[in-house]
Amino acid sequence: MPLSIGVGSLSSRTGTDIDGNEVYAPVRRWFMLDAPVIFNFNRGAGATKIAEENIVRTMGYFAGGGLAYHLGPVNKVMDNVKNKNGPLYGPPKLRNAVGLVANAGFRMNTGKGYFLEFKISYMKSLTRYHTDVYSMGLLLAH
Repeated sequence: MPLSIGVGSLSSRTGTDIDGNEVYAPVRRWFMLDAPVIFNFNRGAGATKIAEENIVRTMGYFAGGGLAYHLGPVNKVMDNVKNKNGPLYGPPKLRNAVGLVANAGFRMNTGKGYFLEFKISYMKSLTRYHTDVYSMGLLLAH
């Protein structure tokens, strides 16, 4: 269960609506949570707890899939606003999604029981808001 938590901010911007009135989109802070349950196939370095095997194999890889829950902000473009710097978004609202997730990556043995792991993953939402989630990570594991 590689749990991911994030926080962020959407900066404030102004634009002009169709009638020429100034529209202000205030600063908003948001929260994000990804909670997948993934079953991985592991091979090579770090795949087992046997020390001799991990010393001999310096590279390993993994791939798998499962089910994930995502909670995060969804922004909607303000259709009635014209802005020379691009679209103006309304305040984000927290929405949740459940979907299928797949991940793959590789790990390198750095010595002394530590592994450097690179992972990419993708979640395809099966719920109403169709929030597809892409992620990439670099992890130092023991």
